[in-house]
Amino acid sequence: MTKNGKNSSEFAALIKTQLPALLLFARQWPHDSPEDVVQEAFMRLLDQPEPPENVTAWLFSVVRNLSNNHIRSEKRRKNREMRKSAQISPWFVTPEHADETNDNQTKLIEQLQQLPFQYREVIVAKIWGKLTFEQIAAIQETSTSSAHRMYQAGIKILQDKLSADDADGRRY
Repeated sequence: MTKNGKNSSEFAALIKTQLPALLLFARQWPHDSPEDVVQEAFMRLLDQPEPPENVTAWLFSVVRNLSNNHIRSEKRRKNREMRKSAQISPWFVTPEHADETNDNQTKLIEQLQQLPFQYREVIVAKIWGKLTFEQIAAIQETSTSSAHRMYQAGIKILQDKLSADDADGRRY
């Protein structure tokens, strides 16, 4: 016997006969968890004190409602994430978003993107990630002194490039 006294063989037969159709039905909605929705519908059936009059229709109704709930929930989550990300000022802006920054930031971004990857990785991890050189060395699988040297070399390259641009009469 299953929960609430339902016959387990009847429940297994119901799953076997209705599962494919319920999955197909759940896939009509644009969410990424139709299997979860169908499983939840069967679990809710087990929680019913008395079986519904028409179990199949009831299951389809529950799948529909759960699918709509998943979609609404996903929309709310995306909206929350968008609102939250709008509150956070960007720490690194790509050139296509440069109009949102000032010229100094744009130039720094361009110069940072031109650095060799290992220098850029250390600089971003150190300055924006606030990681220690020990932590950076562990990430890069190198020594602490190597991570520190890469950081210093990358900063020196950035300073030289920005100073050269400044010497050309452009103020960054």
